Amino acid sequence: MERSLPETKNGGDDDSSAEADSDTGTGADTDTDTDTDSDTDADSDTDTDTDTDTDSDTDTDTDSDSDTDTDLDSDTDTDSDTDTDSGTDTDSDTDTDYDMDTDTDTDTDTDTDIDTDTDADTDTDTDTDTDTDTDTNTDLPIEPDQVFFDDFEYAATSDSGLNEMGWYLRSGSGGPGPDGCAWSADNISFQNVDGQTVMRLIATTDGSGSGSTQAEIGSPVKFLEGTYAARVRFTDEPVSGSIDGDEIVETFFSITPWSMAALEEYSEVDFECLANGGWGIDMPALWYTAWDVAEPSQNVHNAIESSFAGWQTLLFTVFGGDVSYYVNDELKNVHGDDFYPESEMSISFNLWFVADGFAAGNGNRQYEQDVDWVFYAKDVNLSSAEVESIINDFRTSNINRVDTISE
Repeated sequence: MERSLPETKNGGDDDSSAEADSDTGTGADTDTDTDTDSDTDADSDTDTDTDTDTDSDTDTDTDSDSDTDTDLDSDTDTDSDTDTDSGTDTDSDTDTDYDMDTDTDTDTDTDTDIDTDTDADTDTDTDTDTDTDTDTNTDLPIEPDQVFFDDFEYAATSDSGLNEMGWYLRSGSGGPGPDGCAWSADNISFQNVDGQTVMRLIATTDGSGSGSTQAEIGSPVKFLEGTYAARVRFTDEPVSGSIDGDEIVETFFSITPWSMAALEEYSEVDFECLANGGWGIDMPALWYTAWDVAEPSQNVHNAIESSFAGWQTLLFTVFGGDVSYYVNDELKNVHGDDFYPESEMSISFNLWFVADGFAAGNGNRQYEQDVDWVFYAKDVNLSSAEVESIINDFRTSNINRVDTISE
């Protein structure tokens, strides 16, 4: 079925914004180059190399050499010489003179010389080389090293980190949306949800164009082939107000500057959730769209008619001539041929109303969309599971944002 869109993301005459529909980078050439360069480079390389080399070499060499040498040499030499003077003059003079002089001199000289020389030389050389090297500017704890990531850990839109990453917040008028509606930077904030900071976009209306506000945030224009992903929470009904049914569009997309809208080089890839129906479908649906030029007839699209309320991991890859769309790691569609992107794009989120899609009634109501994180890896085709593993690694390492993509 062919989709006829009133306008694409940045269309129309934006008469008061900082040309949000053009290269909206607001001086995006920030080259954030966060370069935290903690470079712990633990490289523990313990290399214990105990090399005990005990070489006990006891070499007892007892060499007792007792050499008792008793040398009794009693030499009794009694020399009794009784000389009784009887004239016998026995003068026995035994003079035994044993002089055994045994001189055993055992000289055992065992010289065991065990010389165990265990020389364990364990040389464990664990060389763990953890090399965390967080240095977010070049050596990331993941592959590939051409990455854009934002965990949206900001206190407010005035946070300097938002500018350092090159994000712009759209304000002023212009499409898409009803005539008279306005884009407001105040419609973007950062909220704590279940202990995690998320970016929140809101759109408000009283049922009229002039009484409506919308939200949009975009990155610098520097992304083409690779993997794009975001964790997004869609809602099917307003968070305030008693009137429901407005045709609201909740998105995650990439797009070239609007100044290229009529050129063959124009590129755009969209996830668009229409929570209350629209574009010819009267029930919730998630649309997948790729554009050749910014004309309603120059796109290819598909829609899955179902509610997608709640947290979703959205991922699309621009790789090898195909644009492939995944929701929660499940392939939903593939586009290509003339609709394959040719020019660098920004990464964007917006929340807006379909023209002439208001529900009946004039009461005020507000819709919202949350974004937990956004991720891009250049020139690689990653799965949702791989991306989520990388995000978990970043969070474990307390890395809130990374930008190594040059403009």
